[in-house]
Amino acid sequence: MRHGTIDVRDALLRAQRFFNETAGLLSEAIDVTAARKWLDELVTTLVELSLDQDVGDRGARNGTAKQHELRMKLRKQMEPIAVIARLTLRATPEFRAFRMPKQPVRGWVFIAHARVMAESAAIYRDVFFKHGLPSSFLDDFESAITKLEESVREREDSLLQRTSATHKLALATKQGRAVLAVLDALVRHAAGDNASLLRAWESARPIRRKPVSDATSPAA
Repeated sequence: MRHGTIDVRDALLRAQRFFNETAGLLSEAIDVTAARKWLDELVTTLVELSLDQDVGDRGARNGTAKQHELRMKLRKQMEPIAVIARLTLRATPEFRAFRMPKQPVRGWVFIAHARVMAESAAIYRDVFFKHGLPSSFLDDFESAITKLEESVREREDSLLQRTSATHKLALATKQGRAVLAVLDALVRHAAGDNASLLRAWESARPIRRKPVSDATSPAA
C-alpha cells in the first residue's frame, strides 16, 4: 500500500474512533448517519483492498521465483535433445526447432520454444531413444512444459489481482479524503462552542504524512 493511502486510512480509523468515543455528544441538529456509514464502508474497503494487493504482490514475487526454477529444470531437459539433434538431425527440416532458446528468453516465448521442440522431438523419438534418452522423455518433457505454463498463468493472475487492487485503492483514497472533508464540516457545525470536542476532532481528522525511510525513498 502506498504511503498516501496509508495516511488516509489511518486518518479514517482515527475518525472512526472519534465518533465511537463521542457518540451522543454531537448536536442532534446534525445527522451524520450517512457520512458515518460512508466512513465505515471506506475503512472496510481499504482494509480488504490492501489485503488483496498484498496477496497479489506476494503471489507475483513467489511466481517469479517458481518460474525461474521450473524454467531451469526445463532447460536441463531440453539440452540433451538439442545435443542429440546437432549430432544426428542437421539435415532434417525440423533442425531449427532443436536449437536452445537464449538465456534471457522466458515466459510464453520460452514456452513456445519448448513446445516446438517437443513436437519436433516426437517426430524423431526413435532417434532420441537410440541415443540414450529414456522412453519417458517426451512425457516428462510435456509435463515440465505444462507446469511452467501453469506457473506463468498463476503469476499473471497475481499481477492482475495486485494491479486491480492498486487501482481501486487509489479511488478509495480519493473518496477517503472526500468523506473526511464532509465530516469536518458536519462536526464543526455540530460541535458548536464545545472546545474540547473540537480539539478532539482536530487531533483525529488530519491526514498525517509519514516520513519515507531511506530504504524506500528514491535514489538521489
